[in-house]
Amino acid sequence: MRIGVNALFLVNGKGGGIETYLRGLLSALAAIDRDNEYIIFTNKDCRGSFTLTDNFSEHECKVAATNRPAKILWEQTLFPSIINRAGIDLLFSPANIAPSRHRMPSVATIHDMIPFERPECFSSIELTALKKLFTSTITSSDRIISGSEHAKSALLERFDIEEERVVTVYHGVDPRFRNDSSYKEKGLRLFGEGIKAPYILAIASDKPYKNLDGLLRAYKILKERETVSERLVIAGNPGVLKEGLVSLIDDLGLTGSVSLPGFVSDEELVYLYSGASVFVFPSFFEGFGLPVLESYACGTPVAASNAASIPEAVGDAGLIFDPNDTADIAGKVLTLLRDGKVRDDMIRRGLKRAGVMTWERAAAGTLAVFNDAVSGGRSL
Repeated sequence: MRIGVNALFLVNGKGGGIETYLRGLLSALAAIDRDNEYIIFTNKDCRGSFTLTDNFSEHECKVAATNRPAKILWEQTLFPSIINRAGIDLLFSPANIAPSRHRMPSVATIHDMIPFERPECFSSIELTALKKLFTSTITSSDRIISGSEHAKSALLERFDIEEERVVTVYHGVDPRFRNDSSYKEKGLRLFGEGIKAPYILAIASDKPYKNLDGLLRAYKILKERETVSERLVIAGNPGVLKEGLVSLIDDLGLTGSVSLPGFVSDEELVYLYSGASVFVFPSFFEGFGLPVLESYACGTPVAASNAASIPEAVGDAGLIFDPNDTADIAGKVLTLLRDGKVRDDMIRRGLKRAGVMTWERAAAGTLAVFNDAVSGGRSL
C-alpha cells in the first residue's frame, strides 16, 4: 500500500504539539511497518527534515506553510491532482485539515474541536474558515482518528456521522523524555542563574485557555499561606500574553519568584522537566495533554486540570484539580511538594504510564485504521 502523508501544514520546529505528534508517529511507523510505502508531501518550510527508513520518501510541494491562507487554498485546489497522479492508495492528513477532493480513501486526525469549543481563540474570519475546513474534513474522510475520547464525543455531538468512523488513538511519549538523574544537573547548568532548584514548572503558550492567571493566583496562595520556597517557572512562548503576565506577576507581588525563560528547545525541555519538583498543567482545554506524559517519563510528579481530555492523559498517575478553583490547584501542588508518600507513589505511577503510552502503540493503532479505511471504505 502506498500511503500519502499530508505534511503541508508543517513549519519545521514551529509546529507545536501537532509536529510532535507527526514526527513521533512517523518514526514509530518506520520502526514497525516495512510492508507499506510512505510518501510524505512536504512544503518549502519543512522539506528535508524527515530522515526515516527506505520505505519513506519525500515529495516537495511548491507551497509555503508560513503563508497559511495561500497554503490552505493550494491544499484544497491543487494538491488533490498531485496526490491523484502519485498513485496513492490512502491519504493521511494528521493536522485537522484535509483536501476535500481526492479519489482515494482518506484518514484524518482531528486532535480536538477547538473552533467549536473555544471560538474566542480566533478572529471571526479565522473561525468561519476553520469551521468550514473542519466540517469538510470530517464529512469527506473515510476514517477519523481522534486524539481523545473527549474530542471524539465532541465531534459526534456536532456531526451526523457513523460512530464507527471515528477511532481514538492516544498519543505517545518520545523516548528522549526519560528518567535520568544526570538531567537535573544538566538543566540547572543550562539555564544558569535564571532558574534555580527547587522549582514548580508549567508550559505556556499565547492561548487564553492555558489558565496562566489561575496558576499565578494559586502560586500566590502557596507563597503566602504555605510559605513555599519553590520558584514558579513558566516556560514556552507566552507571545502576546507576556506583557499581561508580567503585569499580573507584579500586581500579585510575585516579581522575583517567577521565571519566564521563553521558548525552550526539545533538549532543554527534557532537562527542565527533570529538574522540576512538580509539573502543573492548569489548562481549561486540551486536545490531549502530551506534556503530562513527558513529565511522567522524566520522573516528575504531575498536578493537572480535570477539564476536557486532560484526565485521559493523566490516568491514575497524577493529582487532578478544578482549574477554576485556585485553592484546589494550590492544594494539589502542595501535596506533591510536601507529602513524600503521595509524591513517590505518583512518580512510580507516572513512570509506569509513560512506559505504556508509547508511539509504537500509537503507530500500531493508526496502521489498523489505515487498513480499515482501505478495506472498508464507507461501507460502515
